[in-house]
Amino acid sequence: MFNKTKSRSAFALFVLLLLTLMVALSTASIGFAGTETNPVQAGAAANTADLMVDTEPGIYLIRFEEAPLARYRGGEANLAPTNPQARGTNRLNADDADSRAYRQFLADRRSQYVGNMVQRIGRSLNPLYEYQAGNHGIAIELTPEEAVNIANMPGVISVQRDVERILMTDSGPNWIGAPGIWNGTATGSLPGNQGEGIIVGVIDTGINPLNPSFADIGGDGYDHTNPFGSGNYVGVCDPGNASFDPSFACNDKLIGAWGFASVNGGDPTDYDGHGSHTASTAAGNVVLGATLNAPTTSFNFNISGVAPHANIIAYSGCCTLSALTAAIDQAILDGVDVINYSIGSTAASDVWNDFDTVGYLNARAAGIFVATSAGNSGPGAETVGSPADAPWLTSVGASTHDRLLLNVLGSMSGGSTTPPADISGKSITSGFGPAPIVYAGDFGDPLCAPGTFSPGTFSGQIVICDRGSFGRVEKGQSVLDGGAGGYILANDAPNGNSLSADAHVLPAVHITFDDGVTLKAWVASGAGHTGTIAGTVLDINSSNGDIMAGFSSRGANRAIDVISPNITAPGVDIVAAYGAGGVVEWNSISGTSMSSPHMAGAGALMMALHPSWTPAEIQSALMTTAFTSVLKEDGATPADPFDMGSGRVDLNAAGLAGVVLDETETNYLAANPAIGGDPKDINIASMADSNCANACSWTRTVRSTLTTSVTWNATVVSPAGVTLSVTPSSFVLAPGASQAITIDAIVSSDSNGAWEFGAITLTPSGGEAPAARMPVAVITTLEVPTFNPVADASVFSNRATSNQGSSSQLRIDAAPVVNTYMRFDVQNLIGTVDSATLRLYVQTSSTPGFSVHQVADNSWIEGSINFNNAPAIGAVINSSGATSAGAYIDIDVTSYVTGNGLVSMALTTTETALLIAQSREGLNPPELVVTTTTGGGPTATPTSVPPTPTNTPVPPTPTNTPVGPTPTATNTPVPPTPTNTAVPPTPTNTPTATATSGPGGSTFTFTTVDDALVLSNRSTSNYGMATILGTDDTPDILSFLKFNVAGLDGSVASATLRVFVTSGSATFDAAQVADNSWVESTITYSNAPATGAVINGSGPVSSGAWVEIDVTSYISGDGTFSLSLLPTGIGRDLFSSGETANGPELVVITGP
Repeated sequence: MFNKTKSRSAFALFVLLLLTLMVALSTASIGFAGTETNPVQAGAAANTADLMVDTEPGIYLIRFEEAPLARYRGGEANLAPTNPQARGTNRLNADDADSRAYRQFLADRRSQYVGNMVQRIGRSLNPLYEYQAGNHGIAIELTPEEAVNIANMPGVISVQRDVERILMTDSGPNWIGAPGIWNGTATGSLPGNQGEGIIVGVIDTGINPLNPSFADIGGDGYDHTNPFGSGNYVGVCDPGNASFDPSFACNDKLIGAWGFASVNGGDPTDYDGHGSHTASTAAGNVVLGATLNAPTTSFNFNISGVAPHANIIAYSGCCTLSALTAAIDQAILDGVDVINYSIGSTAASDVWNDFDTVGYLNARAAGIFVATSAGNSGPGAETVGSPADAPWLTSVGASTHDRLLLNVLGSMSGGSTTPPADISGKSITSGFGPAPIVYAGDFGDPLCAPGTFSPGTFSGQIVICDRGSFGRVEKGQSVLDGGAGGYILANDAPNGNSLSADAHVLPAVHITFDDGVTLKAWVASGAGHTGTIAGTVLDINSSNGDIMAGFSSRGANRAIDVISPNITAPGVDIVAAYGAGGVVEWNSISGTSMSSPHMAGAGALMMALHPSWTPAEIQSALMTTAFTSVLKEDGATPADPFDMGSGRVDLNAAGLAGVVLDETETNYLAANPAIGGDPKDINIASMADSNCANACSWTRTVRSTLTTSVTWNATVVSPAGVTLSVTPSSFVLAPGASQAITIDAIVSSDSNGAWEFGAITLTPSGGEAPAARMPVAVITTLEVPTFNPVADASVFSNRATSNQGSSSQLRIDAAPVVNTYMRFDVQNLIGTVDSATLRLYVQTSSTPGFSVHQVADNSWIEGSINFNNAPAIGAVINSSGATSAGAYIDIDVTSYVTGNGLVSMALTTTETALLIAQSREGLNPPELVVTTTTGGGPTATPTSVPPTPTNTPVPPTPTNTPVGPTPTATNTPVPPTPTNTAVPPTPTNTPTATATSGPGGSTFTFTTVDDALVLSNRSTSNYGMATILGTDDTPDILSFLKFNVAGLDGSVASATLRVFVTSGSATFDAAQVADNSWVESTITYSNAPATGAVINGSGPVSSGAWVEIDVTSYISGDGTFSLSLLPTGIGRDLFSSGETANGPELVVITGP
């Protein structure tokens, strides 16, 4: 159901990459001030590029900068806030005076935007959908080129091409403990409820209004009350709505239904059955004697939704993102309390940018509890999709309950080996046999493809088919067409023990892979094999329950460090309402689509029980009290948090939760990594860290729901190779009071890339409430802590008032006196210091040794230190001995580094011989390597510091020329002075070389054969087609250039690199790159070649002018030469790339 992308247009892709790059560069440095929606913008441009590569017109979703209704906190003139938290309430009121005024403001803005778009692209535009509550924007048909144009328009912060999402009970409510809330036995002092007064919104394929699950009066006699007032409805049941349909029957139970223009012409009737099933599971009525009719048998069930007295509004939005986003928006406006969303994508989310995830963030801000399915791509790892990986939805895995639709293949005889014992499986069919058993593979097709077997192929046998390639029921039809009397579906290896109770067209049984192997081996021996399919029976036994479904998607979360799924509920063989187009039917189906509405119903009961709790608090109560004795799909191995999340929901405990965890939409937004946030900071009832290096920690805040002061005690189950602790380990919570706790994980062994699991549990000392358990998942590594300087600089006696703090070089000399200062911030060490080693990369040296001294004063500043104001140099810590260029030298400073804290040192020499090292601004910065008694602590690096090099000597640079500028006779650094010219010559747009004759020889001008910039915050993105290059320190931005020097008519007299600066004034360096194998179309920050020694610096930089850098020492003659441009300090420069008329040039002059 996904859109297929067309062949890419090179032009469109080029423009898109440029747009992506420009937005990525701008958002990386300036932050997101000025509009409330900006924190969701990070990553938007990259996603735009991904979704706009089609060459044909399509629907595009466009987000504008104004905050949607649910998140507006004020700031517009004469418009009061509408966000519930800003107003001190739990729920959004979309129809009060303030909301109506702000909605009109948004409508006016959208009209202005559309008008601007019309002017921009020169044709009329009619939005398909307008969004105002969960997103502020529109969906509209555009060409890709028009979409790029609009994405560049002021006020537009995100553009995404529309995509398809995919669709992801009699025993279920009992199994999860719903009767305990229904009858009040699990509600403490509060009365029981069945969801009265709660509105459940179901975004799906629509609803069958004729099914008794949605009647005004349920099978238990309950007569529903319409919270809008009797006779008042929304959507197609509202006479005041333009889409009013008098034939669609709403009532006091089903109080509204919405269709959307792009789905079934706006008709909300369920033509699939999926939407009716999920709505019935979440909040369907009690129905006595629901008949499930299968082709060969039937069963009667008494069924109920989890919240059978709740009201329902249906939204038929499946399954374009544009329609689903409109459904989310409308549900917020309608004031629903709960949303079920059994829809998603197999791909990971762009969590803070996708329109449905952002819409649901704002639904949570509006006070709505949202449940969603984890996905049906299990049991493989990292298969949870979108939006189940977003932390503000409750994502639900699927497990079994206690009722099994059991069928048995038994009474087997014949063959030359012992027949198998009776084989239990699943189906919904009558019995058959005894009859001969044969294998379809012996008849030409083990997979039983439709149309394979002509009539008469079989004569009443029971036929074994292998699972795979074709539908399970289709295979049965195929063998029935060929004359079979019965059918055995044998699982393939990937599906293992995962069985489905399908209503087959002939007597059948679905068996496991292992049982299938045994059965087929027996059928292959001898002759006369017979057996009997017993027929389906209802097997109700607790041992059938709490086994993870094989199809249920598993963690880890591919998008962020949050455990997904959050929780598990029954999703196997769920009997609920069905029927397409108004036909009253019931069906048993399986999927996380079925487990999600169990959680939505649970949320409805919890909201009715605790109306003052926020959706986040309800989610946490469900998670912390979940039942954890769940098994993997094999029925034997204990499930882990990536299978079941926190466990299987247990409403017998959840309603009595004594502590809850809350979170705000502001903090969710702040956790966006694209703006410097960390998802691990989200106050959710679980902890995950995919890079727990030596130690990691989380902070969680819990609030008491109890009416008396209670002492809570923390216990832990530590993951393998980790010691967990909780601080404080015991605390008293008064009624309504909150307590922040810190969970520390100390690593003692490396997990080698594997996830390890543990948990913390908070238990009330007097048993006043259920224990609150939170799972922990970590990938651990043991690393020796390596600290780069937070400040370093050299001071010169012959330039006593000059500051050199931004230099990429450090220098030590005795005549004139040149000393180097460096300061480290040693932090997060665990245990006592065993050793401390200062490592310095020597760039050039006349083999002088140097001494490392103590410096007691840590107040000096890199940007202002000079020879005159430098702090006093103390006692010698240690000395280096002789040094050599192109390698690290290690000096033991253990006697000086005693633990965490600031540590300043000075480097001096008594030898009149210059030593040049790289500073923290260079590629190979100084390091302080510390080991402790516990094996170290986390790696710590300050901002604006390049990656830490390895602890091995760095090989010599590839040329035989000196590295770096050559010292003058006074040994002070005097680099060549570049020149800036304001009027550039115009090189060609393709890599070329031109030669001119001059009095001193010939001049050759080469343009790049490859050039590209790379960004640390877009580490896997390629920008080879962009029209700009650049350098910056935060994020780390580097540029790579490659020249093919050929046809020189003599030795190189000089070589000058010329780059045209489009903006910026920061200095930068040109450095050697030995590896020429990179290409501009694939290079990224992650795969970029290593950068070697600095050749020379830029000197002064001005916008709109060329900068020239002497690279003579590097260009030795004909050949391919790669260079990198590196920031030398704080600030950003942008240059023209080879895709423009002012691309980089290498000007080489040869000798006469």
